[in-house]
Amino acid sequence: MSQEDKTTFIANIFKLLIGIVLLIACSLYLKSHPAEQTALYSWVKNIVQKVEIFGYNVVGKDWNLLSRKYDLESKYLEMIHFAEEKGCINQEFVGGLHEAYEALLKERKNNIENYITRYTIAAADYEMQIYNDCWD
Repeated sequence: MSQEDKTTFIANIFKLLIGIVLLIACSLYLKSHPAEQTALYSWVKNIVQKVEIFGYNVVGKDWNLLSRKYDLESKYLEMIHFAEEKGCINQEFVGGLHEAYEALLKERKNNIENYITRYTIAAADYEMQIYNDCWD
């Protein structure tokens, strides 16, 4: 190993140690700030979903259905947060909304065409109920 290789090796070890220290500092920061942790999680989740949709497109599957499924998941989550935040919806309704959201998450991606319409109609019904209860 030449002197230049040794210098490069030592510099890389030093950069690795700095990276590890920064990673630990970021981890500690995220543990003490839950809002930042949630924002980071949703960002990573969004990137993973976009990559998965791109992968579906590359292999020739119906990427549009997968995109609709992820949009529907977001819509259900928004309705849950809105209903819980406003408090104008009874708890049974919110429980049903949670159950529908959990069921959608558990559905397999290889047969989206069999259930996407059902969940879309249910989401429209839930949205109408929220609209009627919270703005009337």
